[in-house]
Amino acid sequence: MKQDEILYGIKLRSLFDLYCHEFQSSNNDKMRTLSILNHYGLLKKVIKEYRKKYRENERKDIVDAVKPTLLFHVKNLNPEKFWIAYSKRKMDDIIDILSSELERYFDTHNVADYIRKRNRKNC
Repeated sequence: MKQDEILYGIKLRSLFDLYCHEFQSSNNDKMRTLSILNHYGLLKKVIKEYRKKYRENERKDIVDAVKPTLLFHVKNLNPEKFWIAYSKRKMDDIIDILSSELERYFDTHNVADYIRKRNRKNC
């Protein structure tokens, strides 16, 4: 599955910017989208591209919002892992923790079924 198909019109700021008004969308929708990106090995790439884009546009406020937002997602998925993630300084370490929690979310919330249904609807 391609990145565009997964995002399906979802704005990245709604996933990675806790302080943005676009973040108001459903938490289940966000977790499902992030878990699909993770399942297809695109999560790190998307986060890095997102940060790079805003760094190049000199939007430090948006780049700085990524880490707290990822920590927020970890806390929502598994509050016990929050402090482990919070103690990490490198973004890759936080992404790795989030990734493992998103794998669990993908499996326990039948996200694969959601993908199949959405693909059938779009055919």
